[in-house]
Amino acid sequence: MLGYASQLVRCASSSEAELLALLLAVNATERTNGNASVVFRTDCRSTANPHRGDSKHLRGLRADVTDYLARHPDWRLQEVSRSSNLAATVWREVP
Repeated sequence: MLGYASQLVRCASSSEAELLALLLAVNATERTNGNASVVFRTDCRSTANPHRGDSKHLRGLRADVTDYLARHPDWRLQEVSRSSNLAATVWREVP
């Protein structure tokens, strides 16, 4: 596990926020783990399947994600249920 990090970013939608969060994670992974096998888990269906999106304003972000994945064949995205996403569950419960 890489750990936890947070960064405030301006986003027009939750889908954009999810993609930006994934891009921050893959960028950090590329810098620290290089070519190690990595699974990125998300409870956002559109982020777990970046090649399926059709929103014009997200095309660049989706292309960036698929480019990272193409460069690292041992990396993959996995969709998980919200209930099994411990980090999101804990974050939501913080007052």
